[in-house]
Amino acid sequence: MLSAAPVHVSGKYYLFMPIADYYTADGTRLDQQGVEPDIYVEPDKALPYVMNKLIKK
Repeated sequence: MLSAAPVHVSGKYYLFMPIADYYTADGTRLDQQGVEPDIYVEPDKALPYVMNKLIKK
């Protein structure tokens, strides 16, 4: 997980360059590690799960 910013090369061309990196509190780099969700929902059930939560609020 890196942040990137566009850098103008020439004409209409831009290059997206990494400008920041992310680490957890214990120093683990998040790039190619991912972040485990607090609540796991199967991908095909994610939209109904969220819609149900929104309706109940």
